[in-house]
Amino acid sequence: MRYDHIQELVFPLDPTLMTGLLQPYQACTFPTTWKTALTEFLNPGATNGPRRAPLRDLTTAFSTFQPEVIVNDARGDNQLWLGAATKPDDAALTALIHSGVVTTAHAYAKRYPRRQIQLQQLPDLLAGMNPDRDLTWTQVDPVPRPGKTAGDPVFRLLPDLLAAQLVGDNGFSVDHGGVATSRFQRITTTNGAELVSWPPHYHPRRKRRWPWSYVIGLTVQTYPDNPQPHLFVTIGLRRYASGKIFLKNYKRALSVAVKAPAPWYDGHLPPVFARSSMKWRPGAYGKKDGFWDWTDDIVAVLQRYHAQMQLPSPADLANDALRQIPELPQYEAGFETAVFYRTGFRDKHPVGDGVSAHDRWRIFEALRDALTPHLQAVKLTDRVPHVSTPPRPPAKKDGVRIDADKVAAAIGRNITFEIWWQTTTIRDETLAQLSSVLQMPPLTPGPEPDTWNTENHALRVTARARTLADRDLAQKLNTDPKIIKKADRIRAAATNRISNIRDWLFQQPATEPTFTMVELDDGDAFTDEDDPKFATRIGAGRTHRNTQFLTPYTTAEKNKDRRIRIEQCLRELFVRHAGLPARPLKLGLDHETLPATTRVVGLWLVRKNSPQNTAYPIAVCCDPRQPVVKVRLPGDRTWLPMHQAQLRLSTLHGDEALMTPKQVTAFIDDLLEQLNSLNGPTLLISHAQNLRSNWYNTSNGRLRLDELSTSDIHVPATRYPNIRFVRVRTNLNKETSQHFAYAERKEQDPEGKLTTIKTIGLSAGLWRPDSTNSRLFFSTPDKPVTASKTSPRGSRLELRVKKVKDRPDEFVLDIGAEVWNPQLVEYFVAALQPGDNPAPWAAAAHQYRYAAAHYDDPTVLPLPLHLARKAGEYLFPAYQLDASISETAV
Repeated sequence: MRYDHIQELVFPLDPTLMTGLLQPYQACTFPTTWKTALTEFLNPGATNGPRRAPLRDLTTAFSTFQPEVIVNDARGDNQLWLGAATKPDDAALTALIHSGVVTTAHAYAKRYPRRQIQLQQLPDLLAGMNPDRDLTWTQVDPVPRPGKTAGDPVFRLLPDLLAAQLVGDNGFSVDHGGVATSRFQRITTTNGAELVSWPPHYHPRRKRRWPWSYVIGLTVQTYPDNPQPHLFVTIGLRRYASGKIFLKNYKRALSVAVKAPAPWYDGHLPPVFARSSMKWRPGAYGKKDGFWDWTDDIVAVLQRYHAQMQLPSPADLANDALRQIPELPQYEAGFETAVFYRTGFRDKHPVGDGVSAHDRWRIFEALRDALTPHLQAVKLTDRVPHVSTPPRPPAKKDGVRIDADKVAAAIGRNITFEIWWQTTTIRDETLAQLSSVLQMPPLTPGPEPDTWNTENHALRVTARARTLADRDLAQKLNTDPKIIKKADRIRAAATNRISNIRDWLFQQPATEPTFTMVELDDGDAFTDEDDPKFATRIGAGRTHRNTQFLTPYTTAEKNKDRRIRIEQCLRELFVRHAGLPARPLKLGLDHETLPATTRVVGLWLVRKNSPQNTAYPIAVCCDPRQPVVKVRLPGDRTWLPMHQAQLRLSTLHGDEALMTPKQVTAFIDDLLEQLNSLNGPTLLISHAQNLRSNWYNTSNGRLRLDELSTSDIHVPATRYPNIRFVRVRTNLNKETSQHFAYAERKEQDPEGKLTTIKTIGLSAGLWRPDSTNSRLFFSTPDKPVTASKTSPRGSRLELRVKKVKDRPDEFVLDIGAEVWNPQLVEYFVAALQPGDNPAPWAAAAHQYRYAAAHYDDPTVLPLPLHLARKAGEYLFPAYQLDASISETAV
């Protein structure tokens, strides 16, 4: 069915309608004296200590013991730190903050032994941190005033106010078509506010009852062309553990919802679910004395906070996760708890993940009614007509096929393919499929052992098989426990692995473009400390090899599934890594197309977890006149073919790959000058959440229409007449809204009365909401094949009619379906030239989601940004970008 409208799950915050919600909050900032004392304590004797106190570490236990207190990561001076509807108890605050300081100090002393943190001086530090004396509480208004810019109180406190208003004295409930009711309670969260349906719903399966809940998230966001804050609603599903907990690995902690039967301190019982976590603590090696426990900070706080109050036993919860969920026969009165289910449990939860469009509509309509008249939902958003996208490629009955002529045009006639293998099954099947995927003659044995050749009129391929067992290169990194600092341990282990790869390949250097498939276990086989993937990719890159990883063969895998997996990896290697061009596209509107020579350039910052505000900018260009995707890196105006640029990234060391914001903006300025000097128009696109911390003028508060300035100096877009700029924003940090497609029609009932029939679903397209400057657009993708069996009209609770060929219709409940929900991607056409219509340029960004030659379904980001993000895999994490890793490429 075609839909011409979508409904965003958004409410504009109009102060004139919200007068009935006014409720002042109490708020405070983090005292400057505390910040100074804490930073000096954690970095003694340093003249250039930490720039800010680790506030997040100090307040982790608030979500367990003071869930009604909102914690803000106040990075700057005079920013909101704590807020609450009523001023918290000073004794409770003292216990929580002091316990957080103690836990943080011990953690820092262990993590940074060279600082020689004087833990014996902790009592003096704590004596100087008195909440009753030092915290200044002021009354703030979380509702925005007309014409005023929204500040921290609006973004952090208003969602909490609205959640409390929704729950109120009578609670908030949703009627699911008369078959079930969801009643919602508040639960603490780190972003905005959250409601969870409680008691949970249940699904009987495998002689157990499996609990789950709907979750409603509330955050305040803004649009790029409108400073008015809006309430964004997200609706999701949370599943809980059932019975005894068994995990595939026990490295990660488990989140737990906790509601106490009595207050933690002498005050009112918080009407909010707390959030805590428990973890398996292994015993000595070879001993069976491991146990479940609450995490360190929670245990420490509880001992200091309320010695008489005991949390439920983690061991009991792990043995029977249902024992403290109400409305179950085994419920033990007292605490109410639920262990969050996640991937990694041995027993799969029978309730599928995700919320259908129908359930989302049902809950949003109840919210709309409950918030009236204080909030009115945004109007329906209309489809932009005449936007064509390429059809999905036909089903590959004979497998994936790649045009060898295009491979040769992109990287040259002579190439080498290598398979670094662990299992003979993967080795043999990969070699068997190589020639068919490239549509070339079968492999024939080469002059050397474990080598083969194939050749046609365009391409000559030399294939080689290498076993990773030669140097134990498939094993985890060998970290040295004698090295105290984690980053140093990883750096030393990675250096050693890179050296091993260099020595292994020394006798057979890559003399032509070489593409390597590496059979390596996935992340579950390793920890973040000993995972060898990055070191393997860098070691291969520094010996001039592009790499694609493939997980090993398992006996449980079907032959067809393994064949598809191998083919897809070959396609990633010979299309994405090789830089084959995008699919041919007709850009713009059907009746207003863009010039056929329009190139699309994605600007991306590769970030690698540096403690400094550093990043590495790259630009990826898809030019319809070029046979290969090209990349520009800092320090050189040359545009390199994709496979060469990736190898260049793998060779960077130290400061070469850590650029300051000033260096980044200098790169952007030079890129703008270069693109403007080229023949034909260029569409420049960037990702808002990725780039704005360095290109400040692309953030909502600083974005100026039709300007391309990287500083406070105004630079009109007309200075670069060949460039248009579109900023892309995705749902990171819930910055774009959820939605559903909407249509209605009139039907006549048997009595002749007209009835409005509403239809809810999903729909792909480009959409244009009402906006100040008509520059705002939304993009939604087509449903992928993997989601073809799910229906947006299904429900976890309500039956739907399913059409069955040659049989009567039947009623089904989509309780176990994995629901696909398309992400709404925001396009803001920020810079145009005089006389331009923004719609064709937004359409071009939308159409480039369908341009990937290595992937049949639309990508989340337009292709140049997608390729730039993936290219970042060839750059080492910042803590490993050290001069000690200085091997010379062979």
